[in-house]
Amino acid sequence: EATYGAFDPSAAKLFGVYDAAKREKRFMDSAVVVEALSNKGLESVQFDSDGNMLNPRLKQMNFNAIAKGYFVDLLAAILEDHDVVHYMVEVGGEVHCKGNNSSGKAWNIGINRPEPGAKSTDYFEVISLSNQSMATSGNYQNYYVVNDSVIGHTLDPRTGKLVISDLKSATIIHSECAIADAYATACMVLGLAESIKMIEADSSLSAFFIYEQDQKLIGKHVK
Repeated sequence: EATYGAFDPSAAKLFGVYDAAKREKRFMDSAVVVEALSNKGLESVQFDSDGNMLNPRLKQMNFNAIAKGYFVDLLAAILEDHDVVHYMVEVGGEVHCKGNNSSGKAWNIGINRPEPGAKSTDYFEVISLSNQSMATSGNYQNYYVVNDSVIGHTLDPRTGKLVISDLKSATIIHSECAIADAYATACMVLGLAESIKMIEADSSLSAFFIYEQDQKLIGKHVK
């Protein structure tokens, strides 16, 4: 609800349609997309007393968008159980930091330039992080091409349409990495203006957005 429906794990069937099209390097079939859209809706996620889903059409959920962030949280919890005071956990670019680095300073985490072919050390911004998590989503790496058309990987679960916006990268900071991961995904669906509105509405969140204006990349801190 907080993401205006932009993060919706109940849209598993829709995401499956996209994954199949990407594997076969083709466009999504519009009729299949419409059918998939009828098989989602978090309001339908209800269970009877035996734990069976009440909506038989909604049989799958897809949490891929927060898998890495959730894994980071699990690893951080293990370190906490062992009373580790200073650490950085990173899984696929999602991060949780506690305490300080070996120099006694806050951990510095780089945000890559959201451009195809950018190196892992091509930082657009560096964020100092301590006792917080950070997750970044972008629409510049996991794409495929069909007949010279670039197909991005940001799919709006509300409409079934691929999203192309001025927002190129969304980095979210929160105490829990899975939550930061979910909001970063939602931001890429919503675009810059709606993302700023969403982050400002929640005091537990802060963000760094990279967007394109006049063919230039611009960074913006929110809170």
